[in-house]
Amino acid sequence: MSCLQGYALTTYDYLVENMGEPMKLRFGSYEDNPFDKVSVQWDMTSFYVYDWKEESTPKELHYWHIGGESKQALQDFELITGIPTTTDYGLTKARQ
Repeated sequence: MSCLQGYALTTYDYLVENMGEPMKLRFGSYEDNPFDKVSVQWDMTSFYVYDWKEESTPKELHYWHIGGESKQALQDFELITGIPTTTDYGLTKARQ
């Protein structure tokens, strides 16, 4: 079963440079459609990258969610993007 595996600090533009255009873009805000909690998502072979409950797609430095079947998703993300990941949400919030 696929689920959240960890987080990565980067920008929207860097993700586009390394993974191409996202597969999903939400129109409108989270407030307009509270059932659609993701505004942007990339679906790769072994992982996916997304934001969560953001009013609009984050363009600046942001902690992106990395999902997948296992922690291998984080390794695959790091291999493709060169960005380190973390599994400690408390740690990521402390750094913001």
